[in-house]
Parts: sequence; structure tokens; C-alpha cells
Amino acid sequence: MKFWFLIVGLILGFTTLATPAPVKEEARHLLVQKCSACHGVDRVYKEARPKAAWEIFIKAKQRLVQGRGDMEVSDAQAAVLVDYLTNYIGPEVQARRKSRARLFLIGVGGFLLILAIAIYIGVRQRVSRSATAGKD
Repeated sequence: MKFWFLIVGLILGFTTLATPAPVKEEARHLLVQKCSACHGVDRVYKEARPKAAWEIFIKAKQRLVQGRGDMEVSDAQAAVLVDYLTNYIGPEVQARRKSRARLFLIGVGGFLLILAIAIYIGVRQRVSRSATAGKD
């Protein structure tokens, strides 16, 4: 019985590692609200830029939409957008995702190894019990 608790615990542990961090909804909403006024948001998601490049890009867009009412982007909003784009779309994020995927696969491999060992031990114990029970 303890064996199954161990297995369930390991599975729950791995699923917790696999769940992504919560996305900043405010920043995503801001991105959709401000950026989709001129172009599709999918265009932004195709980009992979470092933080400095996003800062330059957003500043250029701020100057472009200046004086256009709802399309204007304040400095505070620009900072939120740069943070969001850097943390969720930039090249560092892609590298982190690949690294996490590798770690996850290593973890799954370790889990399968532990599972195989536990099954082997359980089978071996049952065989030895049945062998000793047969001698009695």
C-alpha cells in the first residue's frame, strides 16, 4: 500500500513542476488593448527580443501613437509591456522553456527508473514469500 502512495506522490510532484507560472493578465490585456489597435497581437508573439530591444521598440511605438487618445501608451504602461514581453516572449524565455523541458524529461526518466526498481523489489519480495510459504 505504501508503494502506491509513493507513486501517487511522485506523479503529483511532477505535475506540479509541469504547470506554467501564472500569466500577468493585466499586461496581456494591455497588449491586446493597445497593440491590436494597429496590428494583430499574433505579430507580437512571433517576436523574440531581449529586454533592451523591447524597450526601444515600445518607445518608438509610444512616439508613433502619441496624441491618438485611447492608443496612447503611458510610461508606466510601457514598463508593464516591456516586462511582460521580456518575461513571456523574449529569447531568454525560450531558452528557459527548453531548459525546463529537459529537466522535466530527466525527472520523468528518474521517476520511471524508481518505478521500475520499486516494481522489481515488490515482485522479488512476493516471489521470496511464495517460495518460503511453499516450503512450509
